[in-house]
Amino acid sequence: MYSRAAICKYLCIPMFLWVSSFLEAAPGNDDYLEAAVLEGSSGQWSGENRGATREPGEELHAGNAGGSSVWFSWRADFTGQLTVYTFGSDFDTLLASYTGATVSDTVLIESNDDSWDDFQSRISFPVSLGAEYHIVVDGWNGNVGNLLLTWHLSRSGGAPANDSFADSEVISGSPGMLVGSNTGSSRQEGEPYHLGQIPGRSVWYTWTSENDGEVTFSTDGSGFNTMLAVYSGASLDGLERITQNDDVEAQGTPGFSQVRFRVTAGEPFHIVVDGRDEESGVFILRWLFSIPCDPPARPEAPVPADVSVEVERSLSLEWNQARQVVARIVYGEDDRMEAFAVVRQERREALESIAVVVERSDLVENEDGSFSLPARTLAETGSFCASERFVDQPSPGTCSAFLVGPDLLATSGQCISDAVDCSRFAFVFGFRMAEPGVPVLNFDPSQVYFCSGILENRVENVGPDWAIIRLDREVEDRSPLAVRREGRVEEGRELVTMGHPFGLPLKIADGAEVRENEFEGFFVANIDASRGSTGSPVLDADTMLVEGILVRGDDDLVLQGGCWVTQQCGDNNCRGEDVTRSEEFQHLVPPDLESIIYEVWFGPCGELVKVGETRATSWEIRERLPGATHYCWRIVARNECGRAFGPTWSFITSSVVDPVFRRGDVNQDELVNLSDGIGILNYLFRQGAAPGCVNGADVDDSGQVNITDGIYLLTHLFLGGAPPAEPLAECGIDITPDDGLECESYSPCGF
Repeated sequence: MYSRAAICKYLCIPMFLWVSSFLEAAPGNDDYLEAAVLEGSSGQWSGENRGATREPGEELHAGNAGGSSVWFSWRADFTGQLTVYTFGSDFDTLLASYTGATVSDTVLIESNDDSWDDFQSRISFPVSLGAEYHIVVDGWNGNVGNLLLTWHLSRSGGAPANDSFADSEVISGSPGMLVGSNTGSSRQEGEPYHLGQIPGRSVWYTWTSENDGEVTFSTDGSGFNTMLAVYSGASLDGLERITQNDDVEAQGTPGFSQVRFRVTAGEPFHIVVDGRDEESGVFILRWLFSIPCDPPARPEAPVPADVSVEVERSLSLEWNQARQVVARIVYGEDDRMEAFAVVRQERREALESIAVVVERSDLVENEDGSFSLPARTLAETGSFCASERFVDQPSPGTCSAFLVGPDLLATSGQCISDAVDCSRFAFVFGFRMAEPGVPVLNFDPSQVYFCSGILENRVENVGPDWAIIRLDREVEDRSPLAVRREGRVEEGRELVTMGHPFGLPLKIADGAEVRENEFEGFFVANIDASRGSTGSPVLDADTMLVEGILVRGDDDLVLQGGCWVTQQCGDNNCRGEDVTRSEEFQHLVPPDLESIIYEVWFGPCGELVKVGETRATSWEIRERLPGATHYCWRIVARNECGRAFGPTWSFITSSVVDPVFRRGDVNQDELVNLSDGIGILNYLFRQGAAPGCVNGADVDDSGQVNITDGIYLLTHLFLGGAPPAEPLAECGIDITPDDGLECESYSPCGF
């Protein structure tokens, strides 16, 4: 007997899927005669089959009931073998190919249910030049979801179109992904040996970068053991190998290959995908361009030098000394404040990196070369209530942006989404209130910049949304903000944002925190924001590291008595504001390679502990070390891009015994009195005998003995002045030794 759960598995779910298909709008290619047209010898189509239905007269594809089919038409550019697959889709697919003028007179060529990962499909069949073919994707038992359809046409003999170097497939953009196949490929005469193997199943791609930087290619997720190789050169016999890789074993995925290499704008690179031991099948090729991010150099030049002996017991460690180069919603209280009211220095510096995005038509160029923004106020741009904060301030802005490179700004993809936006908007630094009631509306040319192109962007109504904009020139006298490059901000972490809410003069708002952190690509925070705040940086309140870009949130305003006011929410109420994580765009942000932090590790050899961090290239060991003792130390340098571990250095402290004495007892009678003061003066000015412990005569512990010590002692004895430095009451060692003063003997302490 079947249980109720089992019965529902086979009846309820298919019935639900069947019913739900009628509740959604049908896709445009639901019918045979409305098939989406696929063009070219290879490509990909992405979409969905939600809402799709079966036509009257339509066959059962791959022998299954299906019921959610979408259609495609394709015409052959040349005679060969066409391969089609649904790898990358997220539902159980059916796949078939047909010829015929209508759905009722189709002739089946080939069909398939499960060919990949148990639920995705693949077909391969011969095609003739100029002939039209229909391809259908359906869902097993009516399954629906997101569809990725890939096709490629192989030449006669079944070889892929890009089997040879001369027929290399041109790919472009970043990030990018393609699904390909090396089935039927072969070695070309004169082809280099990739990873020392005779090429057997290689296919070629050519990619050219639009910018200087770094690119990563990988075959993660491919269906066989791949090899990757990269070359430069214009002909097969003139190729120069750049890099190559077989297995990225550290990733725990045998067969997955990955290469990373530097690129120059405009220079083509040739990428080869081959099969280890002539394996073949379907592969995925992914690539991602990034700004180079190099860890710091390995620390060197230690002082004291490695394996030094008789090292002073109070010392400073030194290294690299020769290399050193010098829509608004308010959550809880309204925490926004004017830029001029900010006290903390690190926040004042960060505010200099914020720009307001304005219409170029609103930017007036004056006769002296300066620029001006209009003075129309927030009250004049909309029906705001008189009680609304900042209603009397000018509001020419549309979005916010912030500096992330010498000539790069980050903002929301919805602010700058295409070339039209690029030419339409300008970016102005320093738009703020100079003091209460006095806005800054005139700007030096060094504060005004224009868009020269979109380096990369992503425009989303849900999920990550961002844009990296290249300016017409480098920004003067302003520092890019540092961004988080790995990991994610902790839930509950305090945040601060800076921007231009409602296009107003620059504001800063703190007191926010991460509320929801489980989403990929973005998090939710209770930030006091509004239209115009879009594109603002969201920073960690302590480290001032950019955690992301403010991109969307709840409705900004509510009507109250016929005018608009800011929506008020409790700190944990309303939906919150979405913040695109910086990890989504950090690969395009130039790293701050000069900002290096050094971790200092010190202790007995084999037992090193981290004693601190510094940006300097020295570290003072505060305690006086024991004599004749072996110590080790190590410096770890880190910047935004990684760590560099220095070698472990060692030294042995001096074996000289520290003198034991009492300061001020110059004549060693176990008393500190007038005779000691006179003894100091006699020694200095009347050729008196030198004290047996000269260090004891250094009453003020200045590192030298002079008239000041005599005066210091007499002032202490008769005028209530400060006592001599330690050791004073009891026998002891000098707490500030190694000042060059001798102490040959001090008999009261047995020295």
